[in-house]
Amino acid sequence: MCRKTIYDARNNFSALIKVAESGEPVELTRHDKPVAVIINWEEYEKKCISGKSIPNLSVLRKIKEKEDYEPLLENSMLLIEDW
Repeated sequence: MCRKTIYDARNNFSALIKVAESGEPVELTRHDKPVAVIINWEEYEKKCISGKSIPNLSVLRKIKEKEDYEPLLENSMLLIEDW
């Protein structure tokens, strides 16, 4: 895994995207602590399908589009609206 500071990422974002596209995750750090990871689209989709780490946004969007959609919690509407 490639590890870069946020400062480096800001200055070399295109190059880091190419690294992620090639299949190598890019870990972003702030003050030597990991804060984010850039991954390629295929890895992202795997995570979405497994449902373990990242919500499957396309399914949530379809649920929201249904006529009888009502959020279970008041804030859940805000979360889905952000997608």
